[in-house]
Amino acid sequence: MPRAPVAPGPGGVELEYVDEGDPGGPPVVLAMGLGRQLVDWPDELVGALIGAGCRVVRFDARDAGASTKLAGPAPAPARLVPRALLGLPVSVPWRLEDAARDVVGLLDHLGLARAHLVGTSFGGMLAQVLALRWPARVASLALLMTTAGRLRDFRPGGLRRLAGRPPADREGLVRRQVDTLAAFASPRHPADREALR
Repeated sequence: MPRAPVAPGPGGVELEYVDEGDPGGPPVVLAMGLGRQLVDWPDELVGALIGAGCRVVRFDARDAGASTKLAGPAPAPARLVPRALLGLPVSVPWRLEDAARDVVGLLDHLGLARAHLVGTSFGGMLAQVLALRWPARVASLALLMTTAGRLRDFRPGGLRRLAGRPPADREGLVRRQVDTLAAFASPRHPADREALR
């Protein structure tokens, strides 16, 4: 898969991306949740967008998948998210605005003046920041299971799942990821645990 140099210079960032569908169709950029990869978008959704004549761009955000990993310890969402939502200071290697700027760089790399943005969870937060800071680059915004930063928007069971040390074995990591994603699922539409697995 290609990589886009989106933040050049010392400590620059390159994003792994997939660009598919009709090159002349309306561009749709899919921004996935924190730590999730471009391959996590459902094939049915991507196929439907391509079938509708869209140009679909998926990417791995910084510090995720095959994109640039930044130096330093990985932030601990279980500790940082509650602090940030309560307005307490947090120390992190990068912020949502940096990740949003990466997407602007990806649009530049692909020669796209503007695109429809679809963001889920962290990707939805990133998309909101991008729309606020660079509104001319956004044709429309679709937000899925995300927040504008209000504590009440977070499901308690999901936040609890983020807490604690991750398991050391692969099966434990898979089980934890499935449990976390299921905890964030809609009460009216329970998660298909086998599909998540």
